[in-house]
Amino acid sequence: CKSDIFSLGIVLQECLLGRHPTNVNQIALANAGPRSGTLGPWSTPLAKVIDRMVSRHPHLRPMPDETVAELDKLR
Repeated sequence: CKSDIFSLGIVLQECLLGRHPTNVNQIALANAGPRSGTLGPWSTPLAKVIDRMVSRHPHLRPMPDETVAELDKLR
């Protein structure tokens, strides 16, 4: 469940950036987790949600229902 949230966060970053957030560097992905600070015009509120989703620590990632609620607020 938490790994699905992580994966969705990566996909969202890839959609917004037009490329994989770590340029498919699996070591960077595993070590730090990509941060969303460079999402351009989508930076502030959406980046905060995505950053939680791609947290290196699973216990810090939101649950699916929480993720849906946070993204729905941004819509």
